Amino acid sequence: MTKLKICGLMNEVDVRLCAACGANLIGFVTDYPIPVAWQLTRKQTKALLAFVPPTMKSCIVTGGKVEDILSMALELRPDYIQLHYKESFAETKYLAETLLNYGIQTIKAIPIRKDGSCEMPEFSSVADAVSALAETRVSALLLDSRCAASPTSRSRLLDTEFCREMIELSLKPLILSGGITGDNLERILRTTIPFGVDILTGSEDVPGKKSRQKIEKICRLLAENKTNPLPI
Repeated sequence: MTKLKICGLMNEVDVRLCAACGANLIGFVTDYPIPVAWQLTRKQTKALLAFVPPTMKSCIVTGGKVEDILSMALELRPDYIQLHYKESFAETKYLAETLLNYGIQTIKAIPIRKDGSCEMPEFSSVADAVSALAETRVSALLLDSRCAASPTSRSRLLDTEFCREMIELSLKPLILSGGITGDNLERILRTTIPFGVDILTGSEDVPGKKSRQKIEKICRLLAENKTNPLPI
């Protein structure tokens, strides 16, 4: 079925909650270049990674200088690094190739502005970014309505028709993010059939505090709308 990534984990209790509910991948926002509510230090993330069971994958969500990202990845050794800031195409390509040599996969976020344009300056459209990144060693792409310039702004739901077009175009697994909650997830699953969904604020009561009720509802909806048998 469509894979579930829950992001913004900040404590052991919520890591165990996500595992118990059946999340496939959990994200720890670590050393992010600008202040965000879910920010963790390397030391804090390392402690939480110890509680991630073999049944669930770990992902560090970060950005910034290439050398800092590599240093953190090799120190903490997550399953995935999610590049979620202003990484250029060349930086993304280099990081994906280098990290894969150490068994670490890369997810590249493609931030989408309100007008539907791509925030990555090298590309004139999101479709161009999706096509170009498909030629790199990234393992998955993530369409996000939160732009790098304003990661703490209220997330908006991406247009489902647009998402479906990008899913059909992409040669890489494509994850949807931004404004997804248990209240709109079923419609998203039925109209777009994504490889995965990434849920942050839709899985918590307040920043950094996950909601069992919300996560259980999300997992139940995913189980009831099986769409994608591929492993993450």
